[in-house]
Amino acid sequence: MAFLTSKILNDLMGNMSEAELAKATHVPKATINRILSGKTPDPRTSTLLPISHYFGISVEQLLGLIALPASMPFKSLSYTGSIATIPLIDFEKIHAWIQKDYLPNYFHEIIIDKQTDASNYLYITQSNTWAMLPKFQENTYLIVNRDLAPKNNDFVIYHIHNQGTVFRQFFLKDTHAFLRPLHPKSDIITLRKEDVYLGLVIESRLFLK
Repeated sequence: MAFLTSKILNDLMGNMSEAELAKATHVPKATINRILSGKTPDPRTSTLLPISHYFGISVEQLLGLIALPASMPFKSLSYTGSIATIPLIDFEKIHAWIQKDYLPNYFHEIIIDKQTDASNYLYITQSNTWAMLPKFQENTYLIVNRDLAPKNNDFVIYHIHNQGTVFRQFFLKDTHAFLRPLHPKSDIITLRKEDVYLGLVIESRLFLK
């Protein structure tokens, strides 16, 4: 099992260094080194849990007891990049935060490309809607870039006037823009000029317990 866990973790890390993973997960670098080298035959669950959470998989998947998902979280964020600290914003308070009427209490560390300044525009929030099922489960964490303009079929967050903040799929038809859900029982929203764009979802991550 130690060899299998070592191989899985090596594959997950790619070009990510032990120091970067240690900083992101708060697991000591020496502990990560022992897991990677196979010197820890039976790693503790308390050690594996923050690592598995970081990569968006379960402890059982990290141990090789369950197959890994076909597509891994954070795929578009380069592991060859640097660690950036970005705010974790309550879904209903995103609009207030962008309007500078709200200050976040929590921050999260992620890996971003060293060539980009996108960290200034990134934030993390947690989906609180069933409208995007089954692709996005409720409580899925969303990494959002508010500096990118949406294109057809992108997933976006908007503040709808007199309705509140919503998470939907953006699409254009003729000269009109709409927000459509993935769940068939939720309504399509026609965008109006008073609605406020809050950002493009560039990654999603579900923490498995």
